[in-house]
Amino acid sequence: MPFKIAEATAGGLINSGTIQTLTPGPTYVEYPERFNVEYKTSKDGGVVLQYPPHDARVRNWVWENYKFDVPKYDALYNTLLNLHSKLRLTASPPKSEYVFLYEDVTEEFSPLSYGGSTWDESNDFVRVKVIGVTRDVRKAGGKATYDATRLSFVISDPNWTSS
Repeated sequence: MPFKIAEATAGGLINSGTIQTLTPGPTYVEYPERFNVEYKTSKDGGVVLQYPPHDARVRNWVWENYKFDVPKYDALYNTLLNLHSKLRLTASPPKSEYVFLYEDVTEEFSPLSYGGSTWDESNDFVRVKVIGVTRDVRKAGGKATYDATRLSFVISDPNWTSS
């Protein structure tokens, strides 16, 4: 049940040679409601449901309460920084602004697919733009502890359809 990342090629496709599992994995995730729906009221008072074709809502993977000396934490933070779309574009040579994320833990990340009689999670890598990598230092004395390290991203996958 891993959380994985992969780089994108210049053409925006997954570079399968760069797939790696994040260690440690996030403490929890923050995803918006599965169904991206807007409620509108028509002139006659009826409710109209609109399902936008693209889902621009921000999602987060969050790591909590890690000390600076936890094995692999500093390496993890640097890995996350390398995913940030702005930093990728300003790298020399520039990299694709996209990366791919995968998680099969929450069953809330990938779109649903219909399997004949049931709706199932279709786990696969999803192309995203990472818009934020932050960590908050706990306001206390002693060794640094990070209240939260957050990877914030938006879906930028042409195969993604809002549920």
